[in-house]
Amino acid sequence: MTSTTRLDSLAAGGTDHVFARVRLADGLTIVLKTAPGADVANEVGLLPGLFPPATEAWENEDRYEDWLTGGALGQGGGLYLDVPVQAIR
Repeated sequence: MTSTTRLDSLAAGGTDHVFARVRLADGLTIVLKTAPGADVANEVGLLPGLFPPATEAWENEDRYEDWLTGGALGQGGGLYLDVPVQAIR
């Protein structure tokens, strides 16, 4: 299991219903919304070019919300709902 101070802080304290940015080890970032102490992030946003792991935890993608707000289908990125914090690690 990987741990980051930023992700641990957001998982414990929540994001107050706004997206918070988490920088990954390779310098790329994701954004997420979560409630204090929750085991799942309500929403996780990936930038185009980032692809989630092909696991059940990342299956709940809201592809049309991303497309309706100017994203392109099939180019990576996207908005994922109810992703377990453990899967984000």
